[in-house]
Amino acid sequence: MIRLSVYAPDRALVVNQEVPFAKLTTSEGEIEILPDHIKMVGVLRPGMFEFEHPEKGVVRGFISNGYFEVADGELMVLAETLEKDSEIDLERAAKAQKKAEAGMVLGEWTEGNFSKISRKYERALARQSVAQGYVKQSGLKQ
Repeated sequence: MIRLSVYAPDRALVVNQEVPFAKLTTSEGEIEILPDHIKMVGVLRPGMFEFEHPEKGVVRGFISNGYFEVADGELMVLAETLEKDSEIDLERAAKAQKKAEAGMVLGEWTEGNFSKISRKYERALARQSVAQGYVKQSGLKQ
């Protein structure tokens, strides 16, 4: 088992929870952390997180950006923002995508603004992907 702690500025999702695995989206792609994982530190990219909670089952959600560290059987995740899949407003995420796309099409970006618009677009797509997985899994209608 791994001792998992997931923090964001507004909450601690789990603290020192024993889990059999955790999945994260990093700057290098999606990774799965298992017991006895090598030590590492990395950068989180907008995308999915997942872990198996002993009482709640599989917990999935979205992390915007952040950092993680694996050391001595512990995984610490420090996220800029995080949402469990059931908390994501799919309509709001779709609107954010359209707004970012409009900014790209209309050429609202300058050298510094392009990075900001593309990050918003990336977050919107990742949030929708996580939320759509929840809708599909739970049998809810979109």
